[in-house]
Amino acid sequence: MPHLPDLDELIQRIREEAERPEYRALQSEPLAPLSTRTAVSAPAPSGLESSKRNSSAASVDDLLLIADPEEFIDQAYQVLLGRPADPAGAAHHRSLLDAGFGRPFVLSTLRASEEGRSAASKLPGFGAAPALFQLGRLGYRLGLGRLARMMNRWYQGWRYRRLLASGRLLTGLRRQEEERSRWIDRAHEQWRQAEQGLTERLERYKQRQEEERQQGLDRFRGLERRLEVQTERQRAQDRALEAAVSDINLLRARLKVLQQRAYPERPVGSASGHRPQDAALVSRLDAYYLAFEEVHRGSEAQVAGDQGIYLSDLANLPDDLLMLPMLDIGCGRGEWLRLLADQGFEAMGVDLNPDAVVRARRQGLDVQQSDALQYLAGLPDESHAAVTGFHVIEHLPFGLLFQLVEQAWRVLAPGGRLIVETPNPENLLVGSHTFYHDFSHRCPVTPTALRFLVGYHGFADIRVWRLHPYPEQDRLIVDTPLAERINGHLYGPQDYALLATKPIAESGERDSATGAAGA
Repeated sequence: MPHLPDLDELIQRIREEAERPEYRALQSEPLAPLSTRTAVSAPAPSGLESSKRNSSAASVDDLLLIADPEEFIDQAYQVLLGRPADPAGAAHHRSLLDAGFGRPFVLSTLRASEEGRSAASKLPGFGAAPALFQLGRLGYRLGLGRLARMMNRWYQGWRYRRLLASGRLLTGLRRQEEERSRWIDRAHEQWRQAEQGLTERLERYKQRQEEERQQGLDRFRGLERRLEVQTERQRAQDRALEAAVSDINLLRARLKVLQQRAYPERPVGSASGHRPQDAALVSRLDAYYLAFEEVHRGSEAQVAGDQGIYLSDLANLPDDLLMLPMLDIGCGRGEWLRLLADQGFEAMGVDLNPDAVVRARRQGLDVQQSDALQYLAGLPDESHAAVTGFHVIEHLPFGLLFQLVEQAWRVLAPGGRLIVETPNPENLLVGSHTFYHDFSHRCPVTPTALRFLVGYHGFADIRVWRLHPYPEQDRLIVDTPLAERINGHLYGPQDYALLATKPIAESGERDSATGAAGA
């Protein structure tokens, strides 16, 4: 604990110090224990207005009643110096408050500064604050800074107790609270008005967006309606075109009938046992069947496009077979023969219909008018690379079909291919309805029965391709196992193809066969 001097001696020293010339004109210097001194307040910066707001404080007590320290300092500058507080001065005086010197002490430093003396403010109510300010400065010089802060803090407390006793402190606090409440109310009102303005702008923006969206939707619906009208018009044109094509085909068939009636003596080729023997009737039926094929089989381009899938299979034949001829039985209009010829294969066809034969020959195709079984029987053994038949076997009784497969086995070279396409009775609509559009159809041939038949005759590598399902728009859209089964049975593949290969004999078998032939 520091040694305190005798009180009488201390008072005497204070009187002596107070008589010194430098204390007659007090300078505004910091009382904090710092090695350097800083001016209490600096002149207003250049360009800064001399006063930004006016103060309503009429006495020191009015300043002491200001609750906010920053506002207190600024109001003190306004009253005592006639200007707002500059940043450096405000920070310095705030540090004095934080150090515990009290507000009366801060007011005394501003009044005793050079700028404060020049302003000569007549603010009443300082009381003993200037004397305590002088004692505080002197106490710092004597090493009694702590005692000086305690005296100023005590004096500030005494001033506030006096204000509290007089009721002015509560009145001032109440007035400040009212002002704060009014300020908060004004702020709330401004916020409400701003929020209302933003809400109105947002509603107008949403309304514009909705109007633009509705306009865009109306334009889209207009385009959609025009597209529907155009689509319906196109569909009507397609239907009219299909009707015109059907009429043309019917006229062509009628023309064939008239030609047959005009030239009944035209010779016909040999007929199988199941064909009528009346030459005139046969000719009329041939014309009818050609017309039927034009309408229900599809265009030549469509049929050729469907048959193109078999070309890649024939390309896999052994190299020594690619130079052998290929035979298409029941070649009809010759779409398949044209595909083979375009790929460089040697292709020939056979058909009983003289009109179809004439039409195919006009395209430069090698077609013979003959019974298929008789033609096959006249060919040499192992002389062909492929034997094909598209929608032929469903016209034959089983005895002829049996012999046809038998003869195809004989005619094909080892490694050669048998390709047969026929309606698929696995499709219930085909097996019970569309199959019977053609009066010359006898009965559907199931994939199981045909697979067994060609396997019985020695064919191997037997494959079944299921082809031409109904369009997607005809199928049930419901994604359930039952719907899938219904789609498979009713709207599945309408045709199937069976591809089989005549096996290549092993070397031992070839040697025994060669020896037997030599013997």
